[in-house]
Amino acid sequence: MKEIEEVRGASDAEKRSLEQKLTDSEASIIRLQDEMNKAGEEAEEKIKRAQEEAEASWEKRKADFLKSDEFDKLCSTRALSFFQQGFDGCLAQVRDNGYPEAEHPFSFLDVLKSLEALPDDGEAGLSGEK
Repeated sequence: MKEIEEVRGASDAEKRSLEQKLTDSEASIIRLQDEMNKAGEEAEEKIKRAQEEAEASWEKRKADFLKSDEFDKLCSTRALSFFQQGFDGCLAQVRDNGYPEAEHPFSFLDVLKSLEALPDDGEAGLSGEK
């Protein structure tokens, strides 16, 4: 009988030890899950911040480019191209419709002369101020 009680006592002690280990393991699992959730949230925040920074950087570079001399040159070149094509088309229509160039020379339709006649930015500002 005494042996049975000793075996039961040892068994109970082992059972309590295993229950304690199980409780510790469960607590460890819960702690690790919490840490994983925090790490996931932090990663999402970092990703969001990086996306916002990339977007802000893109917007800044875009704004800087729109203010740059390079953009002005590109726009001027493109505008001049459109002006030239439109001007040549208009000139062709005038000629096709029988305007008597011999009787009335239209030197005002000369592209180079017209461009030379355009006021510079400084001159336009002065005439506008008067």
